[in-house]
Amino acid sequence: MQMQNFRLSRSLLVVLLIFLGVQLSAAEVLSSTDGTTLDEGSVKVEIKLKKGEGAEADLLITFDALSKGLEHYHLYTPEADGGIPTAIAVEGLAARGKATTPAKTKVDEFGNKVYAENPITFTLPINLPKEDAQAKVIVSYLACSDTNQCRMAVMDRAIPIAVKGIGDAGVSDSGNQSTEPKTNDVAQKNAEKHAANAKATGINWVHVSTKAEVEKIISDAQASGQRVYLDFTGPSCINCQAMAKNVLIQDDVRDAWNSGIPVEINTDASSELAQWQLERFGTYTRPMHVRLDPEKTEAVWNTYFTSGNEALMTKYIAFLNGGEGDYTGSGDNWWQFIVLALFGGLFTLVMPCTYPMIPLTINFFNKQVDAGKRLLPLALSYAGGIVLSFTLLGVIVGVVLGKAITNISGDPWINLIIGVAFILLGLSLLGVFFLRLPSGVANLASQGQMGYVGALLMGLTFAITAFTCTAPFAGAVLAEGAQSGSVFRPAIGMLLYSSVIAVPFFFLSMSPQSLKKMPNAGAWMNEFKFVGGMVEIAAAFKFLAISDNAWDWGIIGRTTTLIIWAIICIVCSLYVIGLIRSKGDAPVKKRGVMRLVMCFLFAVMGVWLLWGLLGNGHLGIIESFFPRDAAPI
Repeated sequence: MQMQNFRLSRSLLVVLLIFLGVQLSAAEVLSSTDGTTLDEGSVKVEIKLKKGEGAEADLLITFDALSKGLEHYHLYTPEADGGIPTAIAVEGLAARGKATTPAKTKVDEFGNKVYAENPITFTLPINLPKEDAQAKVIVSYLACSDTNQCRMAVMDRAIPIAVKGIGDAGVSDSGNQSTEPKTNDVAQKNAEKHAANAKATGINWVHVSTKAEVEKIISDAQASGQRVYLDFTGPSCINCQAMAKNVLIQDDVRDAWNSGIPVEINTDASSELAQWQLERFGTYTRPMHVRLDPEKTEAVWNTYFTSGNEALMTKYIAFLNGGEGDYTGSGDNWWQFIVLALFGGLFTLVMPCTYPMIPLTINFFNKQVDAGKRLLPLALSYAGGIVLSFTLLGVIVGVVLGKAITNISGDPWINLIIGVAFILLGLSLLGVFFLRLPSGVANLASQGQMGYVGALLMGLTFAITAFTCTAPFAGAVLAEGAQSGSVFRPAIGMLLYSSVIAVPFFFLSMSPQSLKKMPNAGAWMNEFKFVGGMVEIAAAFKFLAISDNAWDWGIIGRTTTLIIWAIICIVCSLYVIGLIRSKGDAPVKKRGVMRLVMCFLFAVMGVWLLWGLLGNGHLGIIESFFPRDAAPI
């Protein structure tokens, strides 16, 4: 009872001190003439600036208790038993992370964590502005003695500082010596990108590029009693970007991440960090969020979801605040992997690149029938060639490339090649130029004299000629398969993927007469090629956006892509209904239900994209294609 009364009286004392601090603030001089110190609450606060590379710098904030035996409450400690946590923020400058300190801590008799050292220096990483700026460092703190005698609480006091821009002779706060900045345009661009990312999510990300950097952050944080959050992500990870733009922007989630040190780890850009993720946590799975506690306990979250799932949102926030994670390991997600492989095959079947093989297949198997060959072994050989091609690709990826596949998916050069290939294929389908199969393949199909070997080669040819269309789908299966580090998983994924493609052609090969019954390549094929070509060109921008983000072109982002996609949707809508025709197309004499439905769907998609372009709403999963651009809230 006596202890409870003491706690209550201490709480009342703190409230009174806060009240007095607020009332006296108007009459006190809070800063000295150089604008870098604050002397209040029996504590002197001094701010200095330490210049780093390019636009990077650190604010050094030192709390020096003027009386012996005074202790400060720890950063981010919840307000319990009247305690006021130390808080540091900055206005007018872009912070690159949270304030940290290597100072040792202890726990007082009320269970609150306090600093056991004096003075205490905190480091707040910032980005320097291009031009001179007037900024403020906002501090809150409470100093109490070990006999529970507290000084005046200081709440949200602003300490003005003047910072020179990086384009001038030096960078300084008003009362300290400046240092000559080094010119580094790349660092400045990266700093601006990081600042924009932090502004978009509201999370004060710390960005790392090496294993040593992230390990030092973890070590320093645990020594100072702080929690660290790791976000394994990358521009090529659609689910990562979807969570960032749907889940991480929620107030409760953002506050939880900012209660510790949030570290963003881009494994697309660093094979070393990708390898460290595998060594440290046993998987390449992304998105993957890790909570590392000061007590050296940890929890992992690797379930993808969006903000509409309230049950998972509640569990996720509990995880961030110290609860259990949900990590099961990528090796256990077999059902998800199987579904990805099967649906990848289905999407490949309806892509335009598969259609050139239909007339070749008809011709080849008709020749075999005329020659008296048995169809079943031939059809098995043909389907086997398709399956063998993709399965061998999976074996090569698993054995030769192995762990590197996760970096390949985010490599800007790979994405540039795929994007350009999609544009060229799209233009070919639109009739700008023609891509023809090698003459040897056409001769093989027309002669039809090589029997089973010929059928096998036809299947291999199918896989090669359709590769441009299959690349994004097969690549997704390969990347997901490689996340476990297993050499077998990519091969199994390719086996399932190619089987879905091969089965329809197997049955068609068993009955070449049914192939003959398909509509002749005429008006319907021209229209299919036109729409398919437009879709191929639209898909290219998803890959080009990753290259743009990596190389800082500033050309292919959310605005450019949405404009192009909206135009393509509107053109397709007018084309399907017959208001636009390409060369060689017959006029549309009858507008059936299918045409009207397709016209309506393309028109709605185009209007929806324009609606999102004008900032009227969030476009859901579409926003995940633009890693450098914020989505409307």
